Amino acid sequence: MLYIERFFIFKNFLIISLLALLSNGASSQSLSDRIDGDLSILLTGGSEQYQSFWLTSNRHGIFDDSGHNALSKASIQLGMLGEQLFDIGGGLSVIGRAAPNADFNLHEGWLETKLGFIHINAGWRELTYGHTLNELTSGSTGMSGNAPPIPRVFASVPEFFPVPYTQGWLELKGHFSHGWLNDDRVVLNSYLHDKSFYIQ
Repeated sequence: MLYIERFFIFKNFLIISLLALLSNGASSQSLSDRIDGDLSILLTGGSEQYQSFWLTSNRHGIFDDSGHNALSKASIQLGMLGEQLFDIGGGLSVIGRAAPNADFNLHEGWLETKLGFIHINAGWRELTYGHTLNELTSGSTGMSGNAPPIPRVFASVPEFFPVPYTQGWLELKGHFSHGWLNDDRVVLNSYLHDKSFYIQ
């Protein structure tokens, strides 16, 4: 019960923080340069009691794998500017689904910041990482594109960064992540921890 209470407190805090962040925008840039919004309505159907495999796969769990779906998705994002040393951003995404397993939930809600080449995310966000062909496969074995986002803290060097004093001969990138698996499970209060390190 304590875990569930902490989960909802964190979720509400994240939503309030994102709304405040998105309403303030950035003083040095116009909002039109930073804010991106989207409203989608998606309808899927099939002659059987299930959907075509690639219609529902790699969609981060937004569809119900049944014979029909009526889905609406609204999202807003405050993006970060690549040329700044320090920046903050965030986003919200809400999904309503009419299907045999109907649902209405906060699909994504995250805050992000960067300091130089280091990026930090906190919250629910669709993230794929690693050198996998996400359009042709289910992604990595640790976190596939079929799984809905989970609450987690994610620190990364997303692009190859030259190691000092190597004159550009050595570059590295990677990530460190810790997440909370909050659905009903056989093992309660379980976590997902992963990390990666690439060098070239």
